[in-house]
Amino acid sequence: MNNKKTSEYLFENYLKTASIGQAGGISKDKIAWIKYNFLKFFPGKEMAYLEIGPGQGETLILWKELGYQNIKSVDISQDVCQHIRELGFDCSFVGNTAEFLNDSKEKFDFIMLNDVVEHILKDELVDFMQAVHMSLRSGGKVIIKVPNAQSPHFSSGRYGDLTHIQSFTELSLAQLLKISGFDKFSFLPEKQVVNKNIKAVISNYFIVPVYFWWIRKIRSATYHASPEILTQAIIAVAEK
Repeated sequence: MNNKKTSEYLFENYLKTASIGQAGGISKDKIAWIKYNFLKFFPGKEMAYLEIGPGQGETLILWKELGYQNIKSVDISQDVCQHIRELGFDCSFVGNTAEFLNDSKEKFDFIMLNDVVEHILKDELVDFMQAVHMSLRSGGKVIIKVPNAQSPHFSSGRYGDLTHIQSFTELSLAQLLKISGFDKFSFLPEKQVVNKNIKAVISNYFIVPVYFWWIRKIRSATYHASPEILTQAIIAVAEK
């Protein structure tokens, strides 16, 4: 098969062929993670929400639990859309997401791009993100989560899915946002929900900070850039 047919096959059967975490069904832990990292950025119950690439539907489930009514999702995978509809949510199958967004000018207050942008060909990225910008209302926000090429363990995120095309640094993601029309944006590390398990507490508050400190020291000693965000993913919050 050529590359295009391989990509088409993978997206047509995405939930059946994706990574174990994606194909394993709806995850309560992932819902808790989304809430922990993103809740403070959601603009409120009366706003219009769109998720591009809803996966198993965890974000949509959380939005419903929070009482949001005006929620929609789109995907280029029939497989994903069928699953989302079975959950009772609106999901539009689209052949070209940028075209859908260009036809939805200033329609949404919030757009979620959770593990999506890394699937898009570089030559299509600017058109896609400009379409995201166009579809947001004034003051609207988009959240983007992508594999972090600055992370010491980025390869497992970058290469953990055959449909991943690339990963990003804070600099390359800033380039993309600026050229797409976003002037107001910030970058955040992903945070893990820490339960009362003593091992998780020690790991999150001691082992990981010390490990990241050591990585920065090594990079500084070898004259390499030492960015602040070293988690496996970068989260960008951009406002129109």
